[in-house]
Amino acid sequence: MAPAPNLDSMDQSRIGATVFLIGDAGDAKEDDRVLVELARQGKLAPRSSAIVFLGDNVYPRGIPAADDPGRADAERKLFRQAALADSTGLPVYFIPGNHDWAMHRREGWSSVQRADFLLRAYGRQRKLVVEQRPYGGCPGPSVINVGERLRVVTVNTHWWLHGWLRPGYGDEKELGPFPGVEDPIEKCPLTTEVGVADSLRRIFQSDDRRVYILAGHHPLQSHGEHGGFYPRVTYLLPLIPTGITPWLWVPIGWVIPLLRTKGCGMTAKVVKSLRQLCPQDEINPMNRAMRTQIEGTFSDRHPLIYVAGHEHALEVLRRGPNRYLLVSGAGMENHQTLVWRGDSTIYSSDRPGFMRVDLLPSDSVRIGVTVIDRDRKAGEVYHAWLKPNVVEAVAPAASQR
Repeated sequence: MAPAPNLDSMDQSRIGATVFLIGDAGDAKEDDRVLVELARQGKLAPRSSAIVFLGDNVYPRGIPAADDPGRADAERKLFRQAALADSTGLPVYFIPGNHDWAMHRREGWSSVQRADFLLRAYGRQRKLVVEQRPYGGCPGPSVINVGERLRVVTVNTHWWLHGWLRPGYGDEKELGPFPGVEDPIEKCPLTTEVGVADSLRRIFQSDDRRVYILAGHHPLQSHGEHGGFYPRVTYLLPLIPTGITPWLWVPIGWVIPLLRTKGCGMTAKVVKSLRQLCPQDEINPMNRAMRTQIEGTFSDRHPLIYVAGHEHALEVLRRGPNRYLLVSGAGMENHQTLVWRGDSTIYSSDRPGFMRVDLLPSDSVRIGVTVIDRDRKAGEVYHAWLKPNVVEAVAPAASQR
């Protein structure tokens, strides 16, 4: 990857369109520095730009029913992010994550439907583009054109993993309370894994000159806990007393990594009825099958970028000569987790922040990573061109941390 100028030092008038990518911001406070900085950059971005939230938009269990005591708080969390449309004037899109599917529980589809209804109503009231894509729990794909040459394709990756009622699987009569008859449940155009994969394949085999970004909630690869990487201290803590002597305590922290990296995968393979063990982790057979299906739709040219949240960290990974995997799931302060580096890692950080993809003349694609440091100051710490045929002057590569 060629180094690119820092955002503050480049001629931003040359940027044709920007897509801001932020995930797992579903419990951000009003003064959260990540959202504040995103709003600042969004106001300065070209009007042909967009903001995409990559899932887990409402912690801990999405939007509950109207009579639930936590409903008002859940709405506040969702609208705090939707308000970026008001402050920036840009379209704001939301992809559902596993927490938005009621933390992958029985009422998950109902929760996603409620979020869809609330976001559409919010946008209509303010005459702004605020939408959930794909809508209503549908798997997608959903295509969003950002400017003339940038295209974002969204997929609802948790639809693959949800073990309860979902579009195409189960009786819709079982669906829980929906918030309003004036906005009825829509039928999904596609409701099978094969159908979704075929649709993605047709999109990515096209010959058009647009730059494609495929966005979902679950990463295709990560070097955090969901990818099976744990800090060494995890294997030690907590400690429990043995009862033999007051000073003899035994570490049991290793149990969780062992179960998530070995136990879940092995058990789910042997006992198919337990395939829902650890579905959010890459070791799970259902998760692996989902990632294989999605990646099997890619062509040599499209997409240039696959981006996801889910892992509460920031990662830029390279997959072959012309494809990049981004993880941007550190969308709020005090929620990030440690991340390791692998052979595919170009940049990684365990600081809160977000990413942006800028399209410049001649299809030059620039990626920037903004983080909030320990003094709560925002700054772009990594920036690079994703294509080599760039004629702009470049600055020294940002340090990776």
